[in-house]
Amino acid sequence: MPTLLIYGHYDVQPADPLAEWRTPPFTPIIIGDDLYACSASDNKGQVMAVMAALVAWLQTSGRLPVNVKLLIEGEEEVSSTALHHFVVAAAGRLHCDAVLFVDSMMLSPQ
Repeated sequence: MPTLLIYGHYDVQPADPLAEWRTPPFTPIIIGDDLYACSASDNKGQVMAVMAALVAWLQTSGRLPVNVKLLIEGEEEVSSTALHHFVVAAAGRLHCDAVLFVDSMMLSPQ
C-alpha cells in the first residue's frame, strides 16, 4: 500500500502583548463567519482540517486507502532549524511515496 507523508506546522508565536488581542488568543471564538484564535490560519487550521479529514475517512470507511505519516512541527517561525537534522536522522521512518504539503495560506471565501 502506498504511503503518504503529510507535512504542516503549528505557529508558536507568543501571544504578548495580550492587551492588543480583541479576543483571548488561545480560545477559539467564532464571530459571524470568521474564526478568531492565535494561528488559526497559520497553520493550525490547515493541520486540523487534515486531521478532521483523516478522522472522517476512518469513521466512514474503517481504514485509510493509503498509509499516512504526519510530520507536524513547531519551529517554522524560527526557520525550522531542527527539522533538517530530524529528517536526516529519521529518513527511514519518513520514507513515503508522496508528500502532501499543507503549509500554505487558506483561501478567502470571496
